[in-house]
Amino acid sequence: MLPNVFPYGKGDAFLESEIKFLTKDFQRIIVFPSIREEGLRALPDGVELNNALLNTGDFQVSNFQVLQFFIGKIWFWKDLFRLLDFGAFKESLLRFFNFCKLSYRKYRVLDNFIKSEKINKNELVMYSYWFVSHAMAIGLLRKQFPEIKGVTRTHEYDLYEKGSYRLPFRKFIADCLNTIIPIAEDGEKYLKKRYGIAPSKIKLFNLGVSNDFVVKKIFHPNKFRLLSVAFISERKRVDLIAEAVSNLAKQENEIEFEWIHIGDGDENIKGRINNLINDLPSNYKCTFTGSLPNKEVLKFYKENEDIDAFINVSSSEGKPVSIMEAQSYGIPVIATNVGGVSEIVNNENGVLLRANPSAIDVANAIQSMKEAEVRKSKSSLSYETWNNHYNAEKNYSKFSSFLKKL
Repeated sequence: MLPNVFPYGKGDAFLESEIKFLTKDFQRIIVFPSIREEGLRALPDGVELNNALLNTGDFQVSNFQVLQFFIGKIWFWKDLFRLLDFGAFKESLLRFFNFCKLSYRKYRVLDNFIKSEKINKNELVMYSYWFVSHAMAIGLLRKQFPEIKGVTRTHEYDLYEKGSYRLPFRKFIADCLNTIIPIAEDGEKYLKKRYGIAPSKIKLFNLGVSNDFVVKKIFHPNKFRLLSVAFISERKRVDLIAEAVSNLAKQENEIEFEWIHIGDGDENIKGRINNLINDLPSNYKCTFTGSLPNKEVLKFYKENEDIDAFINVSSSEGKPVSIMEAQSYGIPVIATNVGGVSEIVNNENGVLLRANPSAIDVANAIQSMKEAEVRKSKSSLSYETWNNHYNAEKNYSKFSSFLKKL
């Protein structure tokens, strides 16, 4: 398995649930992270951590070696020429070459590992959690050893090309691997339309979250608690939530209102947020917890059964697991119609906003859930959405079985 950071740090959090189901079908699972972050999460029995991709002193590759490997490949030139259709050619070319170098080094490291461990290639399934250089490395290995099985999931940043941002070798990797696995129908459509990937190469598997907590929602008629969980960045538009809360305060002063945000991030955006909420009336409260580990976020849900709505106003998304988590606790969701969000949020289980809403739009969406009976109805449907479509036990069991049968 090739994630980005898992089991280090806090990233790739969804794998914490998924990997437990994979151990039921696979006797030996080896995790090769590419990035080391502070902190190390526990791994289930039968799962090994291998730091070979982190040890940059091993298998150093020169620019000459990279060029020598790629330059004679027709598919390399086809993809290089595709850069001409994009702006910022010099920047795109540099990213393209860095991708080649990363992929080639990972390919060399993994090839050496397979040979040194004398792994039976006929029984080997290689799984990249992201459609990035890890997936390319698996593709290169499958060109050499077709008996190896190889797949990659694809989410958001590793799927959608924006502006001059160029994602290398999409079609080549897809041709090399057994399957490309998007997490949303929108991603499935994009793979076919944007990159011309054959439908037979694509299989949709939803992500999921686990929850055996017995939900007992509390709805106060004169109180509203709004929750957001996100890294504070331009893409997440947390400052838009702050502006909406400020607008709401001007039109609604009859209720006790609290906005809670879990997550840290860009200091400049945090400054904008502070300016927007600096002068709210006394019945409006804003709480910022900073960044929390996923287990602490789930603990928060269990200890706060009176959260009335979860909000996500990102400018782009795949299909947010943070929304699935909120729904598993019966919380209605307000979210923007970007990526695969409309597959999980609608106006029955929450409020689906247009892709680029104004602060007034967001404030009105919150206002539309003012009545406790409205929140109660949406809460029930939100929980049903999770249980029917994004329950980890159901989804990851199916996914693990699919990998086993490759």
